Amino acid sequence: MSYEEADLALCIAHTAVDKYLVEGERWEPNLTNAPEFLKEVRGAFVTLYRIDMGIENLRGCIGFPLPIYPLGKALALAAISAAVSDPRFPPVRVEELPLIEFSVDILSPLEKIDEHDPVKLAKIIIPGKHGLVVKYKGMSGLLLPKVATEYGWGPIEFLEHTCMKAGLPRNYYLKPETEIYLFTSESYTDKELIEYYYNKNK
Repeated sequence: MSYEEADLALCIAHTAVDKYLVEGERWEPNLTNAPEFLKEVRGAFVTLYRIDMGIENLRGCIGFPLPIYPLGKALALAAISAAVSDPRFPPVRVEELPLIEFSVDILSPLEKIDEHDPVKLAKIIIPGKHGLVVKYKGMSGLLLPKVATEYGWGPIEFLEHTCMKAGLPRNYYLKPETEIYLFTSESYTDKELIEYYYNKNK
């Protein structure tokens, strides 16, 4: 994805949240004449961070791990849900918007790993490159690639935390019934786009 495309993706996320919080409208972009990448059916996540005195705090993160909607629609729906429906946080308030930084993640298709040996898994999973999905008997958890980087986790520690995100004991990746999936993600933030255009126009 180019920076220009990432700019459009972030603009959709911002517009959806602004319209919902200010006007109560569940806005979606009209994709009839939109660029083709916004019409592609892709998995996507939107993450919101609140910046207070230079300190970044997670404020909401919701998305679609599977390709269900065209990307433009997925981004709008995920952005609204991240702002008001993440059960870990109270809904974002209108007056908070100037403090909120947006991040979008565009996901690749999920790739199943038919492996449960920790030594072999440690060679397959690359923290920072791969995101993980763990599924077990109707329970599932997903962590984006950037989470392992943010916390400095190795491959097995990353896998353990994905199990815990699913509400499972940390070692359930060892069970043959547990499904493990890899994916990659193109991730862009407001800050990265600002830096890109600033350097471009120097």
